[in-house]
This record gives sequence, C-alpha cells and structure tokens, in this order.
Amino acid sequence: MKRTAFAVALLCVALVGCAAETGGEKSVPSVSESTQAVSTTEASEPAAELFGGLIKGTEPSYGNTASALNMGGLLYDGECRIVGGEELQIGEIKTGFSAGGINLSGGRVYFIDNSNDGKICSVDMSGENYSEIIDVHASLLMVSEKNIIYTDENNRLYIADDKEERLISDKNAAWLNPYGEWLIFTELDSGCGVFAYNIQTDERVKLLEYGFFPAVQKDCLYFQNKDGYINRIRLTNGEREDVIDVWGQKLCFIGENMYFVGADVIYKYEPSADKLHELYRPEAADSVIDALFVSGEGLYFTERNKDATMLMRLDTESGATELLQ
Repeated sequence: MKRTAFAVALLCVALVGCAAETGGEKSVPSVSESTQAVSTTEASEPAAELFGGLIKGTEPSYGNTASALNMGGLLYDGECRIVGGEELQIGEIKTGFSAGGINLSGGRVYFIDNSNDGKICSVDMSGENYSEIIDVHASLLMVSEKNIIYTDENNRLYIADDKEERLISDKNAAWLNPYGEWLIFTELDSGCGVFAYNIQTDERVKLLEYGFFPAVQKDCLYFQNKDGYINRIRLTNGEREDVIDVWGQKLCFIGENMYFVGADVIYKYEPSADKLHELYRPEAADSVIDALFVSGEGLYFTERNKDATMLMRLDTESGATELLQ
C-alpha cells in the first residue's frame, strides 16, 4: 500500500485554542515502504512477571483517549472541542470532511478521512493545510508525538514512525489500550485473546485467553469475560478478580468510577462504595447505545434508532443529556 510522509510535533502545544497559530511543526522522512512483522511469543509468565516494575513515565501521550478512539473517535473534547461524523468541525469551523479517529497532536488534527477513502490525514486548527499522511483505508487511529498506530480495513494492526512501519497483528485487532511502553489489545481471530505489544522492544506476549472490550485503568485491566460479566486483572501482581456480576461492554472511566453499557442501559459503578447505578435508559424502545466513551472530563455516547443517530453528552451525576449532533 502506498504511504506518504507524515509530520509530528511536540505535544507541549497539543492543547491549543481554536484560533491559535500552528507553528512549530517538525517534518520527518517518509515511512519505509517495507513493512516489518512482529514475532509472537506465547508467554507462560503471569502478568506480575511481565509488567512488574514498569516505568509509567515512558508512556507516550496520544491525541485522544483510548475509549474515544476505540468507539470511533467522533469527538475530542480538550480546550477546543472537535467533533467528527458527517462533517469535521473544529470549534466553530466546519471543514467539509467526513471524519472519525480524531486525534489532536502538535497543533494539528489527525483523522480518518471517510470522504477520501478512509485515508489517514491531518489539517491545522483552522481546518486548512490538508495533508494525506498514510494511504490506507483505516478503521482505528491513535497518534502520538512519536508514532501513529492504526488498523486497516481488515483490522490488521500497525505502528508507524519516521523510519518504518511494523505489523503488530493480522488477527483482527480491536480495543487498543496504551499502558506504559505496552499496547494492550484483543485479537478477535485468536479466540478473543488479549495481547500486549512492547512499542520499544517489539516483544509481544499473551495476557488472557479471553477478554472482550478490555480497558486499562491505572494498573488494572478490566474486561468482559465469557459469561458477559466484568473482571479485572491487576497488572502489577497478576491477580484476577470478579468486579461486577452484570453483563457489560464499552467500559470507560472517569477518575475511579467505571461506566459501561448493559442491555442498552448506561451504568455507573463506584468501586470505593461498591455501588452500581443506572445512569441512563433510552426512552425509545428501538434505541441502541452504539458507543460510550470519555473525552476530556466528559462522558459521551451515541444513540441510534430507526430515525437517527445522535451524539450526546451525559451528566455523570444527574443522568441529564445534551445533544451535540
């Protein structure tokens, strides 16, 4: 597949206002045409041995939250709210692009341009200076100051930097979670096994035989087990625990509190009090919660029925909603 040069910049200017200048961008050489595959090692060690003593300071900062990007990347809610979908809007600026996978890095907005065959592209904060970054039909996208991680239309997982591109997984990868030097994800074609890939060393290990909708919160990996209930494994010592005996998917966090979807109801779980609350239930019987994610300090979801798909903001205390799109 053909690839064009991509540019990255320091994240110290990532959270800029809508009218800010976009200077300071640093161009880097084009990605190598040769794609290197990462070898896989089946690990027998427990998670405590795999991740013990990990230095958290090595974690790259990506241009949107993992929960937002795993749920389509339709919104970035930083100092300037950026909304995708049918039309990419940066603050009050309408760009005309159909966009998902929204990341803000180095004063530029990176996105999957659905109006340009799903290519990975970028614009500045004024919606101008459009650039094609990678010529691929992408489905997931994470951008940092050092690399671009994405899945293609067949959900093959890649990482690209200024020197090369590497194939991480060709087994239908989903639900990407950065954790220090590691990227944790599920392979749907490997029995929904959960794997960890070390961005610096190319090491790849298996964490779980089965984990659906994995989500990392601090040093814990939460996931849906085969029975549909929510479990977690502590990445510091390998302990596995039952968390909630309620069917749940689309897990995300604000602070210590967990939010998830079960049977098209949005729940809030407070671990400190071990309390579960029903936060939002759609009024229409035919409504489906397609996505639930955190961006900035806000909790967002998309609700679909026979008439429309709506992007909403949800108040985490009252359950009140605000229609965004």
